[in-house]
Parts: sequence; structure tokens; C-alpha cells
Amino acid sequence: MQVERGAEPDADMVADFAAQVARACSTLPPGPQAERLRNFCGRIWELLHTPTYAALERQWLTAGSQHGDLTRFYAEKVYAAIHAMLVEIIEQGIVAGELRAVDARAAARVILSALVTQAFWCNHPDAFGPAVAGNCHRAVADTLSLVLGGLQPSAPDSNTLTADHA
Repeated sequence: MQVERGAEPDADMVADFAAQVARACSTLPPGPQAERLRNFCGRIWELLHTPTYAALERQWLTAGSQHGDLTRFYAEKVYAAIHAMLVEIIEQGIVAGELRAVDARAAARVILSALVTQAFWCNHPDAFGPAVAGNCHRAVADTLSLVLGGLQPSAPDSNTLTADHA
């Protein structure tokens, strides 16, 4: 589906995509939380790295400010649902001692923003190909490798900026 600049948002397409996100959130199998996080992010990546998501993102960027109700629906049913599931998995991982104590909402925001940004890049390879070096299929694995490394219980606390990083 091609969506031209200024086109009216497709409410049905948003609702269908939101339903797919809801299914991804509700059908996650049990297991260790790090594995659940990998599994969930893989499922979400399969939704984000699609022509449908690219079209929805284009609609949201070009017409979202003129269609507040649809924008709120998209934010609540897509981004907020993904974020909430990430928070739940991270919090359960912290309680289980599988992940170190962090602000689960902030960690979820970092993961979600990384996946969304990489989906944008991968959905527009003509413009962003060099940024992903042709490895869109590795986006989830690379992101989670970096993030989970920072969430492991043995990771040092890096909440304090040093003079080198201030």
C-alpha cells in the first residue's frame, strides 16, 4: 500500500496493526525473562520491519498532527502496548534475579526506540542502507546483545557520568 504525503490516515490499517501488536503481547510463552525479551523483540521486529509499518509511520509523520484521535489510538494501542510488555518482562527479570535492578520503564523505552529507529532505517534502505550496513536481519540480535549486556546482574552500575562522559 502506497501512502502519499497528506493522505488521510487509514484507521483500519492502524486497528489491524494494533491487533497484531496485541497478539504479540498476549501470546508470549513462559520461560526465562531474557529469553522472553528476545522472543518478544523478535516478534515486534517482524511487525516493524514491514511495508505496513512503513506506511503507518509515514501516515503518522505526515498527517498525525491533523488527526489527534488516530494518533492517540496509535500511541496507546501500538507503542504503549509494546512498551508495557517490555516493562513487564524487565520487571519480572529483575524480580527473578535474571536482570539487574534498573528503571524498567527507561530500559523498555531504550529498547523500543532502538527497534523503531532501526525499523525506520531498514524500511528505507535507499536512504539509510549505510547506517545498517545491509544487516537488517541482525537488528534485533545486535540491539539485544548490547542492551542485555547492560542489564546483566554482573554489569557495573553506570548511572553516574564520569568526567569523560559528562
